[in-house]
Amino acid sequence: MISDALEYPFKSNIVDYFVGGFIWSMGAIFIFPFLLLYGYLIEVLRKTIRSEDEPPMFTNISLGKILIDGIAYSTIAVIYWFIGVITMFTMIIFSLFIDYTVIYILVLLTAFIVSFLISYTTRASVLIYAENNEFEKSFSPKILSNVLLSKDFFVANIIIFILWFTGVFSIFSIIMIPIIGWIFFAVLIFIFPLIMFYYLLFKFRFLGLAYKKIDFKNSE
Repeated sequence: MISDALEYPFKSNIVDYFVGGFIWSMGAIFIFPFLLLYGYLIEVLRKTIRSEDEPPMFTNISLGKILIDGIAYSTIAVIYWFIGVITMFTMIIFSLFIDYTVIYILVLLTAFIVSFLISYTTRASVLIYAENNEFEKSFSPKILSNVLLSKDFFVANIIIFILWFTGVFSIFSIIMIPIIGWIFFAVLIFIFPLIMFYYLLFKFRFLGLAYKKIDFKNSE
């Protein structure tokens, strides 16, 4: 499954890489490109769930369609992250009244766990939306519980986190090396959008493959 996901981005053509990288760069600043990018990534999930092995092409996708999907993705994320932010904010306020180092550590650890759970649940709902094209179904308790309790989905999320952490740690470690690190950083600035597009294609393909292995018989 992981080898399939790693190879998947290489099936995308150079035009899609540059378009995807450019949209990712603009999406870090403006909301419209962000919606287009994540609408495209939902199409990646959709094609994966349908057992299609080729990445979608930007030239063959309706702009309106991926915009709607991007809005759906953002809405799902905002709903879950609103709950998560309120929870973490409450914990931080509570910790201010208790001046113990252990409490601060516990709050940080809890905040990390809450962040992971919010991301975990958001991905599950987005996958459900990608398959069913129904926003309401994304929050169906029966379907959602099947995804959240799936071993394949859980393992996929852990692997994604490990790879992300390893990549970030490696990049910062290299950057800290005198001269070599500066050259590396200069090159990285130019190719980083392409790297991020590759990573997102891998990530959403991997999640889609994990979702395909879930048995939904009990959720019918």
